[in-house]
Amino acid sequence: MYLEFWKLNRVNVECRQKMHQLRKDFCKTLPFKVGDYVIFDSWMKRQGWITRMTMDEFFGHIHIYFNPPKKDGTSSKREELTSINILTEMDKVIISTPPEQ
Repeated sequence: MYLEFWKLNRVNVECRQKMHQLRKDFCKTLPFKVGDYVIFDSWMKRQGWITRMTMDEFFGHIHIYFNPPKKDGTSSKREELTSINILTEMDKVIISTPPEQ
């Protein structure tokens, strides 16, 4: 019984690692990448440079961390988070050019 538990636990760990890698690979296939300046077309019109992206484990959302522009148009150091649904909100992320300085 003890040995079966550890074998099953090892399979569980391997499956989680594979799912994590698949989520990372999916984020690499998106039309927007880390470093892109994007506008999130929602009621708030948030915008900024993408710093990192992670995919939700269960609900099909992508968490996008970004640095909004300062008043002079350069990237701030403040990191904000927005989340989009990969099935219904992918078209709400618009790749744009940074604001003029």
